Amino acid sequence: LLLIVLVVVYSFIYGSYYSVSYSMLSVLWF
Repeated sequence: LLLIVLVVVYSFIYGSYYSVSYSMLSVLWF
């Protein structure tokens, strides 16, 4: 159970980081 929670939190943080990076890249390009 703890492992599942850890994976969910990790994927959420990774997704947020990816979204921010993608947004900055879009701003840089346009």
